[in-house]
Amino acid sequence: MPRSLAPRLTHDLLLAPRARRGGPASIYDRAAFCTLLQQGIDPAHVVVSVEMPLYVLSDRDCHALWRYITGGTHAATAP
Repeated sequence: MPRSLAPRLTHDLLLAPRARRGGPASIYDRAAFCTLLQQGIDPAHVVVSVEMPLYVLSDRDCHALWRYITGGTHAATAP
């Protein structure tokens, strides 16, 4: 979205440690990524803006999306 204030969910954004709202740096893994998409909660347990849509995804679909975005080179930390 051209006017969106939200960051794009890219390989670099997800896999680089980032501080949010003055909190400790966090990094996404597969489980945290799926929690973000399904529940709107980031790895630092911060509820994201209501502008971020929530998705109904099966674990299999979410894991496939994680592999696609990260290039399939990062092992998942959750089954």
